[in-house]
Amino acid sequence: MLGFAGYLAELIAIPRPLAVLVTLAFIGWLVQRGVRESVGTAALITVVEIGILLVLIIAGVPTLTEVDVWTSAFGLGGAIPVEGIVTAAVLAFFAFIGFEDIVNMTEETVDPTRIIGPAIFGTLAITSVLYLLLTLVAVGAPDPDAVAQSAAPLATLWTQLTGQSSTWLATVALIAVINGVIVQIIMASRLLYGMAQEKMMPAPLAQVGRRRTPYVTIWLVVGIVGVLALAFPIETLARATTTITLLVFASVNLALVVLGTREGSGPLRRRRWIGILGLVLTSALALREILVLVGLL
Repeated sequence: MLGFAGYLAELIAIPRPLAVLVTLAFIGWLVQRGVRESVGTAALITVVEIGILLVLIIAGVPTLTEVDVWTSAFGLGGAIPVEGIVTAAVLAFFAFIGFEDIVNMTEETVDPTRIIGPAIFGTLAITSVLYLLLTLVAVGAPDPDAVAQSAAPLATLWTQLTGQSSTWLATVALIAVINGVIVQIIMASRLLYGMAQEKMMPAPLAQVGRRRTPYVTIWLVVGIVGVLALAFPIETLARATTTITLLVFASVNLALVVLGTREGSGPLRRRRWIGILGLVLTSALALREILVLVGLL
């Protein structure tokens, strides 16, 4: 949401709190309309997002031929940047938040056994390639520090690469940047709704409206997102979100280890090593983020 406000500020003078609240109200209304409308909108915006990234990557192709860009991006030709690698690994969890939410839509998917797995891995593969290429382009920009510190980094990157106005890109990015918010509100509301159905959350959260959407959890999530977006800076929210995600991943890996030790677990028993490896890595990264958040690192 704060990213949306940053791009909106590139176009018109509007207070960030107002931009956040109005946009959240619209997203809440859209998600309440139904899965077809909200997911369809998210899919359309995803196409727009990919288009923006491809335009930027194409504009930055000349920088990809420069050796310095690759050595700088990957830390070649010098000491291994351990701290940078760890930081990038943590940021990767934040950047990739959302792909795991695909499983929350299983009940509303046709033939989920065949579709969900390829959807997750396909999403990861495509996103990884796009992020890698865009990172290289950003590192090779005339002033990468300005890009990193900008409230609208893609617009700043476009201006640096082409010398042209970034108004059009800011306009398109304004729409594209809310995609993640739409998806997260869809998934979080479904998660709370499912927990309420299983008696793990208060019963009122299991209510659905005439359009068969869990309107109570939708607006609850919208409210929480609004409060967090207005109360904390984006850096703090990013770190907190990453930490929570890492802890969730650690819990999932721990569950895999525990289930794999049970008799008759079959395939899970053979995959316990994946859970152990994942548990160690995610726990270590989560611990680091917690220490950073409390100021001990």
